[in-house]
Amino acid sequence: MTHFIRVVLALSLVTSCSTNGNEKQGSASTTTEPAMAKVEPKTSAEKQSEDLATQEVERERNEKQQAEDAKTRATYQTTVEARLAKLDAAIAATKKVPAGLKARRDELAKQIREMPATSGTAWLSYTEGVDASFVKIEHDLRPGN
Repeated sequence: MTHFIRVVLALSLVTSCSTNGNEKQGSASTTTEPAMAKVEPKTSAEKQSEDLATQEVERERNEKQQAEDAKTRATYQTTVEARLAKLDAAIAATKKVPAGLKARRDELAKQIREMPATSGTAWLSYTEGVDASFVKIEHDLRPGN
């Protein structure tokens, strides 16, 4: 929780506590309130500070998710680039490359270069497509296929 949120919540708590007019200025209250005090409606300022606190929490959550997504993309990028280099070495070592395999390899490399900056189902769909392309090409490179 950031310092801002703590301050907003503390101010909200302080402003929500009231004496219901039972105290005179400078003297202590002589009446006791029941254990379940009446909940008073929130003021506009209280609602506004709660909204600000909620927005701040949501912004921090979004920033954290974006950082995690960027890290995931970078890790995946490194992994598929290494896998592509290994695939290129296998293609170079193959004396008879199956027809159309180099074109599919080039298409796969294009997909990797154009990696989307998305998350969720779009990211899952993208990675599944890239992985499936690798599997098909690697299968076609095996002897006897």
